[in-house]
Amino acid sequence: MSSETQPLTCPRCGQPAAKLFPEDQDSTKITTQKETDRFIFVGEFTDAQVTFLEALWSAAGHISQATRKANVGRTTAYRWREENPDFARAWDEIDESFVDLAETALHQKLVEKDLGAICFKLKCKGKKRGYIERQEIEHGLNDQTRETLAEAVRLVSETRK
Repeated sequence: MSSETQPLTCPRCGQPAAKLFPEDQDSTKITTQKETDRFIFVGEFTDAQVTFLEALWSAAGHISQATRKANVGRTTAYRWREENPDFARAWDEIDESFVDLAETALHQKLVEKDLGAICFKLKCKGKKRGYIERQEIEHGLNDQTRETLAEAVRLVSETRK
């Protein structure tokens, strides 16, 4: 078995998940293209933003890990996200790539008839068919509670006389 890891691919299109080309992007809006060893980012980015996006990918979308790896403050990363729509789109694409990966893994577990995956899927998508977890609360009174309540009512009525 090889020690090399296989590159992740997007289950929707089969492209390497690191290629951040939104399929519906208007090519006339592309102003710059930064290419690194693993990514192609379309739009306007600083080198620090590209470093952060690469770190975000390698951290599987975990923001705290990415900010540490890229030596960028968390508030700075969120400010870039707010101010730069290209950066926000690239960040979203990274997030979506990992959601796609998780869905693919879940699907594989469903095919393998993994009980945990089956329960998860039914709880999330089978609610209309009754696959929900709910707490049942009994509204009736047992005999002891009924007697205690009757005694309390009797005492209150006696004190009002």
